[in-house]
Amino acid sequence: MKKSKATEKDIHHHLRMVSRLNTILAATGLLAVLVLVAWLKWSGVLTDSVTNSTSVNASVQTGAATPGVQDEPIDQDELTKDYKSELNNLLEGYAFEDASEASALSVKILDLTLPADFRVVQLETVIALDEVQQGQSDAAKERIKRLQTEYNWYLPDTAL
Repeated sequence: MKKSKATEKDIHHHLRMVSRLNTILAATGLLAVLVLVAWLKWSGVLTDSVTNSTSVNASVQTGAATPGVQDEPIDQDELTKDYKSELNNLLEGYAFEDASEASALSVKILDLTLPADFRVVQLETVIALDEVQQGQSDAAKERIKRLQTEYNWYLPDTAL
């Protein structure tokens, strides 16, 4: 076998080919980035996020109310009283047997604003309604009876 010696000309040719390949790859990458940015601008993704952050920053600087953020502290006693009342009103007269009504009640209960102390009550109530939807009304009733035992305000006039 004959060993070939790389001449200076061959090495120069090889380096020039590598340089061309790197240039082509860099140009392709730049083109891909430009296309992506153009598409994001056209689709409104960049514009919407800039608009939203600008409006939030502007409202903070001017002292204007930010949507979804309450400026005044919440009265916890009032919140507790309202939550108990609203939850009991939603579940009043419901026997934890009607699966079609259980789904709508779950959504309404999850929409309630609740004090942190009542997260377990809300979770257990929604689980009971889910059990009703799965045809396990006896398990749901047992869960509700446990809640009635633990919380004397929970469905006081409902016997299951």
